[in-house]
Amino acid sequence: LALFLLPQTPNFTAIATGYLMFTMLIVIFIDSRHMIIPDAFSLPAIPLGLAAAASAFPQAWFQVLIDHGLAAAVAGSILLALRWSYHRLRGIEGLGLGDVKLAAAAGAWVGLELLPLTCLLATVSALVAVLARRLLKPGGDTAMSAAVPFGSFIAPSIVIMWLVALLTP
Repeated sequence: LALFLLPQTPNFTAIATGYLMFTMLIVIFIDSRHMIIPDAFSLPAIPLGLAAAASAFPQAWFQVLIDHGLAAAVAGSILLALRWSYHRLRGIEGLGLGDVKLAAAAGAWVGLELLPLTCLLATVSALVAVLARRLLKPGGDTAMSAAVPFGSFIAPSIVIMWLVALLTP
């Protein structure tokens, strides 16, 4: 009920954006240290992202809800399919369900138009971090099986692209 009442307030988008920034910082911290993204941060971000997007663009709120809802479903489905495919091919888990849920949150916040750029930004920044780690620690844990906390790259990408959406006319 609060998600339907709060978007009517003029400051809802700012409050939701603050919540997004705070929770994504927590996700970065936890995922980079423990390789887990707690549902308490990823799952509420999905409906809040939908409400924030509708609030930010009230003149087309219904179309925005459809677009961002579809983006959440697409992002979550694609990462779930990648997770399943990787496990099927290699026999190991290569992507956690927390990453899948965070991708769905990304879609809810940024919509279909910015979702590919969000995924590209997260992927490229993760690759740069892995390459930098390899250069800075030669002979370290940089094999194909080395774990990468992908949520730590999805989270800031969501914030950056959400801000782009808000600041782009």
